[in-house]
Amino acid sequence: GNFDVARRSFQDAAARSPETDIETRVGAMMGLASVERARNDPKAAAQRYTEALALLEPLPPDRANSRKRGIAYQGRGISFAQKGDLDAGIKEMGLARVWLQRSGDQITLGSIGHNLGKAEALRGDYLQALREFDRSIATFERSTCGTKYLSGSIPSSQPFASARSTMRLSAS
Repeated sequence: GNFDVARRSFQDAAARSPETDIETRVGAMMGLASVERARNDPKAAAQRYTEALALLEPLPPDRANSRKRGIAYQGRGISFAQKGDLDAGIKEMGLARVWLQRSGDQITLGSIGHNLGKAEALRGDYLQALREFDRSIATFERSTCGTKYLSGSIPSSQPFASARSTMRLSAS
């Protein structure tokens, strides 16, 4: 269905872009990786994220490229965690956090903490999971856009406070 159409479109973009059009090639690899994750093939997704990271390697670490690297590391980390390698997944998401901090993308940075919290909980480290969730919440609270994204018209302090108390109860 739609995944097949998306896959063909990204493959076509990668095949048609010249070797020098790194941005299109990176976008195609990351798009293919997203399709593979959605199709529940984390091994193929991780490979596509690895290809995107290899293309990004020679580029300057400006804000845009740092964001792309962060997103690629996050995707590869999630893919590793989906394959059952939580340690590798957490390591990759840690690298994603570094690159996303450089980029200034607070929304994606906040999602890293959320994903790290989920991975830590799966690993059984509930205290670290709680720390990651709290860090994610704090990141979203600092971001006006994140507050609007998460809470809509609800005042920003209410949804976050509720999430914190729920997490503290479940961690006890």
